[in-house]
Amino acid sequence: MRQNVFEKDSDWQKFCLIVWLTLSCSLLLSLIPASTSSSRTKKYIPVDQKLEIVQDYLKSNGSAYSIAKRHNVQTSQVIQWAKIHEKLKATAENDPKKLTVNAGPAIAKPHVEKAVLDYYEELQENDLAVSTRMLIVKAKSIDATFHGGSIERLTYWVYDFLERYDLSIRTPTRQSQKTSQHLEEVKNDFLNHFNGRFLPFGTLANVPLENVVNMDETTVYFEPDILTTIAKKGSKTVPARKCSSNVPRVTCCLAVTCTGMKLPPFVVFKGVPGARIVIHATSRSNGLLITCQENAWMDFRTTQAWIDAVWKPFVHGKEATVLLMDDYKCHKLASVSDALSELSTELEILPGMNANHQTLT
Repeated sequence: MRQNVFEKDSDWQKFCLIVWLTLSCSLLLSLIPASTSSSRTKKYIPVDQKLEIVQDYLKSNGSAYSIAKRHNVQTSQVIQWAKIHEKLKATAENDPKKLTVNAGPAIAKPHVEKAVLDYYEELQENDLAVSTRMLIVKAKSIDATFHGGSIERLTYWVYDFLERYDLSIRTPTRQSQKTSQHLEEVKNDFLNHFNGRFLPFGTLANVPLENVVNMDETTVYFEPDILTTIAKKGSKTVPARKCSSNVPRVTCCLAVTCTGMKLPPFVVFKGVPGARIVIHATSRSNGLLITCQENAWMDFRTTQAWIDAVWKPFVHGKEATVLLMDDYKCHKLASVSDALSELSTELEILPGMNANHQTLT
């Protein structure tokens, strides 16, 4: 009986010892700090930064340890990058933000990519919009087995294609029915012809620059488009009033000489010509010249009004003047040209679709 009691006591002691050892090990493990590699976030360093670190290391003639400490990298990394210095330099010239000097996986069927790139460049030269789907369809038309013909795999491929050739999806900044190359040729032809006339023995050689004026119209809205407003958080309804006018704008004619002198602004409001609104607005114009037109546009009548109100006072006493106007139908009327000729003014119409000729707006 006594022996059984001792055996039970021995088992109980073993059990307590095991529990104590387990708790002790757990406590010790909790006190050990986590390894640096597991707690530190992985740092990605582009090749241009790697090259900068290597160049700093080579110039300093110091230890790799001090350079690594200065740039917060590992000593082994500095030594490894120094060994591939030339590769880093070559890679940084082509793609400075690349993370590795390795070329990556080989391009699948390079001849297909070459054909797709040629296709893109041809469309781009003709100012035609290009989408990723167009590139995918083109690739499949060349080789139906390209990337297994899978739309999912081709979608991954097309974005890699854009990245590989430094392309991106952009919003067009200009839309036109003519190509940019054609417009560039028209612009250069006009500039060469017009500037040549101011050279010695040119037809405009004796016209001083203060007599050369650029005039353009610009639309001025009473208020900008409402995109956002400030309201209470959680508001279910966020109201914003807008202009009640059907034509919430005016047309403003601005003119400036080559020497920078500004002519008086000429503003066209919506209204009946000669009506009460013109008299009322003129009395409060604060130096602005004002008229009205049914749609607040520039037409022959308002163009003639600008000539009478702005241009005639400017050219008074001047022998010869030059007026640059945009390619607008009311500016090209014979009656407008004749009216300006009577004032010894030569009219030059700027070619259309070349907004950079006139930077007034």
